[in-house]
Amino acid sequence: MIKPLSTVPVDFQVVAETLELAEATKDRVGEYLRSHPHYWRAARHPKHAEQAVRMACTACGLTVVKWTHPVSGRSRLVARSRDKAPTPDVLMETVKQYFETRLLEALK
Repeated sequence: MIKPLSTVPVDFQVVAETLELAEATKDRVGEYLRSHPHYWRAARHPKHAEQAVRMACTACGLTVVKWTHPVSGRSRLVARSRDKAPTPDVLMETVKQYFETRLLEALK
C-alpha cells in the first residue's frame, strides 16, 4: 500500500523519540488527509500542499514549523507532538539543535 504522504509534493518529517513513533505519526497524518477528500485533493496540488499538510498536522495534535536547511536552502515541514513542543518557537529551537548537531557530525 502506498503511504499517502509519499505522494504529496512537500518534504515532511516528524520529530519523535523513536523511528516507529515517527512513522506511526506520519501514517496518522496521511490517513487524516485521505479521510478528508478536500484536504487530500489540496495536498496533491503543489500550490496548496503545504497548507493542507499543516492543517492535517494541527488536526492530529501536532505542532508544525517550516525549516530551511542552512546549506542547501531546501525547505521542509517538521512536526512534533504538542505535548513535547507546545508552540512553534519551542519546536523551531528543537529542530535547529537537532539538525545543527547532525550537520556538525557530518562535517567531522
